Amino acid sequence: MNALLALVRTWLVLDFFGESRRSGAPGSSLTTAVAGQGFLALAIAALLYPEVEPVPFAAVNLSLSTLLVGLAVLGEPGRAARARIDRLLVRTAPLPGNALAVARVVHGLVHLCVLVTGMALPPAILLSFRSPAGWTTLPLYLLAALASAATLALAIEVLARTATLLLGALRAELLLATLKTALLAVGLAGFLVALRHLDESVTSLPGGGVVAHAWPPYLAALWLAAPLDPRHAIACAGPLAALALLAAWLPDAEPRRDRPARANWRDRLAARLAGPGPQLGVTLFTAVMMRRSAGFRTRVGPLFGLPLAVLIAALVEGGGAPFGWRTSPLLLLAQFPTLLVPFVVGFLPRGEQPAARWVFASAPIAVDHLGRNAARITLFSHLLVPTYLVTLAILLVCGVPMLPAAAFVGFALGLGGLAAHWFTRGLAHVPFTGPKERDEMATDLGGILGLGMVLAIVTVGFTELPGPWAQACVALLVLGLGWPRVRAEAPA
Repeated sequence: MNALLALVRTWLVLDFFGESRRSGAPGSSLTTAVAGQGFLALAIAALLYPEVEPVPFAAVNLSLSTLLVGLAVLGEPGRAARARIDRLLVRTAPLPGNALAVARVVHGLVHLCVLVTGMALPPAILLSFRSPAGWTTLPLYLLAALASAATLALAIEVLARTATLLLGALRAELLLATLKTALLAVGLAGFLVALRHLDESVTSLPGGGVVAHAWPPYLAALWLAAPLDPRHAIACAGPLAALALLAAWLPDAEPRRDRPARANWRDRLAARLAGPGPQLGVTLFTAVMMRRSAGFRTRVGPLFGLPLAVLIAALVEGGGAPFGWRTSPLLLLAQFPTLLVPFVVGFLPRGEQPAARWVFASAPIAVDHLGRNAARITLFSHLLVPTYLVTLAILLVCGVPMLPAAAFVGFALGLGGLAAHWFTRGLAHVPFTGPKERDEMATDLGGILGLGMVLAIVTVGFTELPGPWAQACVALLVLGLGWPRVRAEAPA
């Protein structure tokens, strides 16, 4: 028992003070996160109180805490590496065979209680003033919040174990990083849609409330309104128990070896832009790391959640016609990838294996300018081109004619190339070779705000051009200005 408690205590110390121990700064990273999320929960609850009825009030706030816990669980890069370390620790320690599983359960419960309690207390206190049960609602709300968050966390754990067994550890981490973006987009869109229907019945929601009755926070809100009703209790506890049994049944064994990934069309495009010579090697290294780094995808993916959420909410509320088929809002929304370029550049220096820098440091030529060129090329081939191909498909589905849609995509792609050239000038070394402790978001906020203003002005001006052919000519000009910026350049 003492050994299990020591193992759990060690993990909790790392949860609370892991970042501080690495950076040398005092304080607790987990406590800061809980305080920030608790303040957000307080702000949302205060805005809804007291006009909103108890059931929708509880459903919205429980949804917020559950989504934030889900994003926190998905935002854990290095899951496979930590699992290997834990298995090695248990195998070489005088502990029983099930010690790792028991310690993980205890640690997970404590960690989950810390996260959930900080977000659940403000709405629980406010709800107790509206509920007929009075202060007895407070512990019931905390229990409902813990059950909802545990249900989503267990679902993610089941998915992670299944993906690890079927795809391997690396691909499983990449899948979870992509799922984080999807959860953020769908969750935020559902949150925006639900806010418009708080004063109406659940059947007024898109789909007639079918999705709501399958969403654990809404089921928990119904249970809070009638705690003695066995139907609501079973609806809340049933999925939780089933997922817990499934997670216990799935083996937590060594994942099978990952298969080497083959180059795709984005890598071939980057290689074509880089040309032969040393620039090709640095570019392909950056391209592979950008595509297969779970940490990079975990940090960058959520940046695309906001525009996706706005688009999904507009599609749902507009009945498939976002923004009433108006073109200008769609084009402004489609400029988000270019606006996100400086944020992505801010994440490029940090790498999971910073020791890889010695490969480039020992090269017989200077490689810093090659790293800047590689960043521009891969941003163009792996971020801008795929994103704007999807944007073109969305514009066509939303009813924008082919020529104006293609002209705008070419125009935005050229602007993205120019932005990539401008914001990568300050990269000091090859991407993904910087230290982990580096402040990866040390980005020029003034430049970002300026870029946003410029994008808004030029997009509105582009939509006012006389006719699609004029737009196509301007798009070709801007694309021509942006395209050479991603080619290899000679060192200064």
